[in-house]
Order: sequence, then C-alpha cells, then structure tokens
Amino acid sequence: MCRLMNGVNGCGLASKIVLSAALVAAMAGGALALDDKPAQPMQPVQADEVPAAVREAQAKLEAELAAKQAAEAARKTAEKAAEEAKAAAAAAGAVPMEIKTLNIEPAKPAARPVPSGEPVSTKTLDSGLLIEDLTLGEGAEAQPGGLVVAYYHGTLKADGKIFDSAFDRGEPIAFPLTGVIKGWQDGVPGMKVGGVRRLTIPYALAYGEAGRPPTIPAKADLVFVIELTGTVQTEDVRVGTGDEVSDACVAVLGLTVKNSAGEVVAKTEAGNPFIMIPGDMQGLNMALPGAKVGGIRSIKVPKDFTIGNMSQGSSPLAIPSGQDLVIEAEVLQVRNLR
Repeated sequence: MCRLMNGVNGCGLASKIVLSAALVAAMAGGALALDDKPAQPMQPVQADEVPAAVREAQAKLEAELAAKQAAEAARKTAEKAAEEAKAAAAAAGAVPMEIKTLNIEPAKPAARPVPSGEPVSTKTLDSGLLIEDLTLGEGAEAQPGGLVVAYYHGTLKADGKIFDSAFDRGEPIAFPLTGVIKGWQDGVPGMKVGGVRRLTIPYALAYGEAGRPPTIPAKADLVFVIELTGTVQTEDVRVGTGDEVSDACVAVLGLTVKNSAGEVVAKTEAGNPFIMIPGDMQGLNMALPGAKVGGIRSIKVPKDFTIGNMSQGSSPLAIPSGQDLVIEAEVLQVRNLR
C-alpha cells in the first residue's frame, strides 16, 4: 500500500517511521519470521522494547521530516513575499523586471570560400567520371577504401544548385570511403592532403535513376569540389597470426597513444586493456579491420578526425582530441559480430 501511495499524505514520512520501527523491532525480537505469517495481529511496540539502533533511525527520520517541513514552509513564505512585492509594484505603476536565462551557444565556424579555377590536370575514367585537380597536394595520399577528412561542396550539374556544403558550414567531415557514393570511391583515392579536386559524377555513380528527392532529382549528375585536409594512415608494425578483425567486432586492445611530438599521452596498463566496441573511437574502428590477433598496427589519425570521432564510450582511457595522434594498437583478442 505504501508503494502505491508513495508521496500521498495517507502514507507520509511519519507513518513510515512508526511502521519501520515496529517491523524492525518485531524481526529483532523474533516475533516475526520472514517465512511465517504472524499468528496474531501485530501489537504496538513499547518505547523501552525498541532497540537503540531503531530508536536512532526513528530519530533521524523524524529530524528529516522536520527539515523538509521547515524547507517547505520557507519556500511558501518566499513565494508569498514575491507575490506581494509584485502586486505592490503593479499598484505603484512600476514595470516588473523580467529576468531571462541567456542561452549562449558557441560561435559557429565561419564559412570558407569554395576553391575554383582552371584544372592543372584532367582525366576521364571509362565510367564517365571526370576528375580535375585544381591544386595538387603534397601530404599523405588517400587510399582506396581509406579514411579521409575533407571539405566538400556539392552541386547539381544541370543548374548549379547547391545541395550540401561542408565549406559553407566551415567544418571538414571525417568518413570512410567505403561509406560514400561510387563516384567518391573512385575519384578521391590518389588525392594528397592539401589537394583540391573537382569531380563531375554521372548519376549512375551517384544516386542513380531514383535520386534522393527532394534534394537530388532523378538521374542527376553531380559536381563536387573536394579539399582533402587529412587521411588516416595505417602500417602493420607486427603482423598477427590469429583471428582477423572485421568491421563489426568487439576487440581487446593494448594501446599506446602519442602526439605529433612523439610524447605518450595515453597508454593502457597490463591487465587493464582497452575494450573497443562498435561505435567507439572511429579512428580505431575504421582502421583496424584486417589486423589479426597478435599483431600491432600503427594508426596515424589527423586532428580533424579526432574531433568528435574518438569518444571512448565504455572504456576509461583518456585519449585527447583535436590534435594529430599516432596510435599503436596491439590486438589481444577479438570477437567478430558477423
């Protein structure tokens, strides 16, 4: 009954005090066994029969009740005073001051201009994909199926209408090339960090005959301007001989994380490995497939990829974000989920 009436006056804190004292005393004295029903209705417990611990608990509950009652009385007094002050101000013709909560949001990144100009190199693939390099990069090269960080600006070839733009948002996007349209999968590999490439993509390599209404109409050829700002690079320092890591797995890892200066900024301890589950640390989840148990893979993660993509989920290892990292991951165990 008390559970059903929790918070209702019929079963308040005072009644809980009396009931708790009676139950504890009866159980302490052996009058009520947990597995037996009382032969007679429970009799009131006299004060001198209540154990000291129960009396202390009762006193504590009574004190809490008194404190709550005092706090409630103070709240009501304050509310009454505020109402009286408001009424007095209105009678005097004063305009009550309105207090507003300021909702301060962090400043949004500034939009970046979309690169343009004449290409320095051009090629057309058999599929009809037109690849034009506006600027040749000098950094690490994007690999087929690799992980990249890039600004992009997407328009419809037919009328130049913008349908998506990381340049306008002022933030690059990190993603695996295995998760994008075919035109990107074929057109981005070979770019180097710092490079700018324009892709003119036939609809068959984009969103097909159906398109993505209402943003992208049916059979729409697309034009993307892409600036590559980073790419995740991997190297197997030691090749393992056990089970191979898939793209959906739970992996037990030994990690050593270094910054661009080679300083260790995070490291797992022996007996306390990092447990990687799907969704944790995309820089690892996307870079580990193909590694084997017993092996060590070195993963260079650019700073743009570590922002928002390196959350540790259920694992306690504190890995910094917003900076270039080199992660050495030793695969101790793996359980593939498919």
